Amino acid sequence: SYTTTLNDKAYTSGSKISPKTNYVLTVVDAAGNTSSIEFAIDKDKPAIKGVTDGKYYHTSVTPTVTDKNLDKVTLNGKDYVSGTEITEEGTYELIATDKAKNTRKVTFTIDTTLPKIAISTKQNK
Repeated sequence: SYTTTLNDKAYTSGSKISPKTNYVLTVVDAAGNTSSIEFAIDKDKPAIKGVTDGKYYHTSVTPTVTDKNLDKVTLNGKDYVSGTEITEEGTYELIATDKAKNTRKVTFTIDTTLPKIAISTKQNK
């Protein structure tokens, strides 16, 4: 015989757990031995602010990534620290993944090169 609690409330094994939150599941057997496990139900993708997918920028950008269960953020395949300024020209792919493997990807371009204007004139003879 054992008792099971979920976030300190009685829980029946096999019951549906649906709200998005963090949980602690605890099982106590008849001898008083206790086991606990922490887990989260997370269906939300990380949030990326400061850049927009598909957009071109003519100045530096400073993307920020937020997620309560954030696991990894990469910029062009290399680790990226949220809030780091990106100044160099180029096309970038920013990928944020949380511990539940929800992923958000944003691709953007920094182009600070001014366009060149060429004027051609024909002389009348």
